[in-house]
Amino acid sequence: MSQSETTKAKSTDSSSAKDQKNERGSMGRIFLVLVIGFCVLLWFAPQIVSRTSLKDSILPRILKNYPGEIRTGAVSLNWGAPVTFRDVALEDFEGRDVVRIDQIQTKKTLWELAKDRKRVGDVNVDGVTTLTYVNAQGLANQDLLTAI
Repeated sequence: MSQSETTKAKSTDSSSAKDQKNERGSMGRIFLVLVIGFCVLLWFAPQIVSRTSLKDSILPRILKNYPGEIRTGAVSLNWGAPVTFRDVALEDFEGRDVVRIDQIQTKKTLWELAKDRKRVGDVNVDGVTTLTYVNAQGLANQDLLTAI
């Protein structure tokens, strides 16, 4: 083997080693970008949920035993702030509002609630309006009250 062939073989070996290092480096960068992207998505997840129809599934999960529908107007979700629900309506079986609530707000932040789900803590409920519907027999909200 001549000296030029040996040099070519060594340069081929070193270039393949560089390619392997570059591949490993690019995989590391891709992984880092994915981790950062996931963290950003996780940070903004509460705001995304509060602006979609998923906001209407939060209170029904909390009030599992309520037999009617629960509608939520606006929801404020932020990791460092208390959770706030505005314009909440509890409906009966016929879709009529039975209770309207202007605002429900937790004392704990969303982060504190996420860490300890079993202890919600104090909750402020402001502007409660109840509506009564009397049927032909003179019974108020009979179907809903018997279901509760």
